[in-house]
Amino acid sequence: MTTDTLTPEYRTVKGRRMVLLSEAEFNELVRKADLWEPALPAADVDGNRPADEYAAVSQARAILRARRRLGCRRPSWPAAPASARKP
Repeated sequence: MTTDTLTPEYRTVKGRRMVLLSEAEFNELVRKADLWEPALPAADVDGNRPADEYAAVSQARAILRARRRLGCRRPSWPAAPASARKP
């Protein structure tokens, strides 16, 4: 997707002008802007979250934010599946 080929569709919703994008176009823009962050694990009925999952996501977010501050971009290659990784 490039801005040369992107033709946005405009709509007015509740008096505000909106731009409609396909989900793929939106995800591509988010990826290019490097704004994506992993979601926190869901809370249970008491509002508690699993500590190990929360810690892992929190660390991942901190690393992503630090990389953005330093001007680093995410690698463009996909991560290798777990079955292809060497121990």
